Amino acid sequence: MSLPAFINIPEAEQAGELRSFLREKGADISETMSEEGLELDLEAVIDNVGVVWKLPDVNEIEGVFNSILSLLIYFPQETMEKLVPKFSEHITKSGTAEQSYIRIKILNSLFHGVGETNPLAYHVYTGMLRVAAKYENIDQVVTDLDKVKKWTIQWELNRDRINNVYRLLYEGLKESKHGDEASVVMVELLGTYTEDNASQARDEANRCIVSTIAGPQVYLFDHLLTLRPVKFLEGERIHDNQPLTDSRFTSRSTICHTSC
Repeated sequence: MSLPAFINIPEAEQAGELRSFLREKGADISETMSEEGLELDLEAVIDNVGVVWKLPDVNEIEGVFNSILSLLIYFPQETMEKLVPKFSEHITKSGTAEQSYIRIKILNSLFHGVGETNPLAYHVYTGMLRVAAKYENIDQVVTDLDKVKKWTIQWELNRDRINNVYRLLYEGLKESKHGDEASVVMVELLGTYTEDNASQARDEANRCIVSTIAGPQVYLFDHLLTLRPVKFLEGERIHDNQPLTDSRFTSRSTICHTSC
């Protein structure tokens, strides 16, 4: 994906123009370029780019951030490893609810800019999911579970980060009223736990069972019973103060609604 630049000039001049622009808009940033190189200049820009969210023109906001993106992907991987998470965190936490659409759009451009197979894409994708969950706009984000599973392999994530991806994806789908898809993701999340750490998934397992039982129909969901975090809850009171036993959650077939 090509990234439109703020202005079509050499990288160092572009960073200088960004410094001047931010200072003009009220940022406490020097117009003097760093003697230690472009990396520190861009880091200073990222640290002070918050003033841009006050601009009335959304196209101008997008243009500034696209300029930063075009500089970010200019750097080698080792430099991006410092700046991409920092920039993603800023986009995730800054701006208003009305600007959530453009925030996800900027993060999506960065996602494709660094490359979807790049391990740094993890930081960008989870940022998109956080914004989507908070403002109920998951439709802007890729949620195909097969594709997400492939990414977690390509990014070479450890178990905690894989869990984080699935947890955030679940929250984004749930908050955006995609209940069926959210349930599938929750099952995938629970399936990542082993016998050694199943107790850590108590909250997720509880939510999974309660949301299924609370559905308006009877579900055939045998495979939940094989998930270690669910088995860990056997005998506990989790719904209507009733224990999770074979009478409520049988090994043969049914997860019942409250009325069964």
